Amino acid sequence: MNEAQVQRQIVDGLRARGYEVIVTHDSKHRPIVQGISDIIAVLSDRVMFIECKGEDGRVSKEQMDFLSRMRGLGHIAIVACNFDDVARFL
Repeated sequence: MNEAQVQRQIVDGLRARGYEVIVTHDSKHRPIVQGISDIIAVLSDRVMFIECKGEDGRVSKEQMDFLSRMRGLGHIAIVACNFDDVARFL
């Protein structure tokens, strides 16, 4: 799967489980925070930050730094290549 397909699979899976899902940007827009994750998912007091990657995708230093900061605040912050990567945290 490419990154857009991964993102769509994850968004659909999270929405089906009742999560409010925010897609932070796409290829047409620049993110407002350096390294911000592709998806922010919220359900009650649970917040997840998800960086989507396709088969050949690499995580940048800025993305890893962002995920690390979010983990430091007690949130789930992961890199996902498919919905199964996310489902284990639900």
